[in-house]
Amino acid sequence: MITLVAAIDPNNVIGKAGSTPWHIPDELKLFKAITYGHALIAGHVTYKSIGHGLPGRTLYVLSHSKPTKNQEGVVFCSSTTDALEKTKNERTVFVIGGGSVYDEFMPLAQEMRISHLRTEYSGDVYFPEIDHTIWRIHTKTEYPLFTHIHYVRNEQPSKN
Repeated sequence: MITLVAAIDPNNVIGKAGSTPWHIPDELKLFKAITYGHALIAGHVTYKSIGHGLPGRTLYVLSHSKPTKNQEGVVFCSSTTDALEKTKNERTVFVIGGGSVYDEFMPLAQEMRISHLRTEYSGDVYFPEIDHTIWRIHTKTEYPLFTHIHYVRNEQPSKN
C-alpha cells in the first residue's frame, strides 16, 4: 500500500528553499509514530533537507545522481519505477515528499496522512490539491497546532 504523508499549511505549502518552514514537535512525533518500521520514499531535495537516514525506517531516495557515499538505511533509486520495484515487498510504503514526488505518487496512493497546519507560512513548494471526489476522510484528530486527517481513496468514482 502506498500512503502519502505530509504536513501542509492552509495554502498547501510544504517547503521553502529546500527545507520545512516550520518546526512543530507534536507533528514530528506523529510522523515518527506513523512511519516507524516502514519504507519511505523521498525526493533528493527532501533527503538533503533531512540529511541522513531515519532510525527504524529504510529511506528510498529518488535521485538522478550517484551518491558520494553509502549511508545506512538509505537506498538510492533512479526513478519512480525503480523505487516501486525496490519496495514491492513492503506492506506499506510512505511517500514523504517533495512536491513533484507527491504529484507522481498521488495517482498510485491508497491513503494519505495529512497534518493540516492552522498557521500560514511562506513557501515555494506545494502539496497537490486534494480532490474530495477521490479522497474521503477516514479519521480526524485535533492537535493544538494542526488537525491530522487520515484520507482513504474512494472505492467508487464520484458521479458528479
